Amino acid sequence: MENSRKPLGWLGWQDCQFLSLAEAARVVGRSPTWTRNAICTGELEAVYLPTGGREVVTVKSLQALVDRSRSVPRQALNSARPLTSAVH
Repeated sequence: MENSRKPLGWLGWQDCQFLSLAEAARVVGRSPTWTRNAICTGELEAVYLPTGGREVVTVKSLQALVDRSRSVPRQALNSARPLTSAVH
């Protein structure tokens, strides 16, 4: 019999109601600045909790963004500019 329960103390992002901007950014592989811009453009919803503090992103809006994602066609990857590294 397989135990589908998560280990005690482990909580996935989808099990939460809210995430910090940095946590939301990490979920979608973006920067906190990108997350803030997504809030400003209405792609993500942020709220202030009654306990105070900084704004947090609703997991519901983050999940909706993830659900709208689509695969990148192979042709697009083949025609993309080659990756270059910065020289310091």
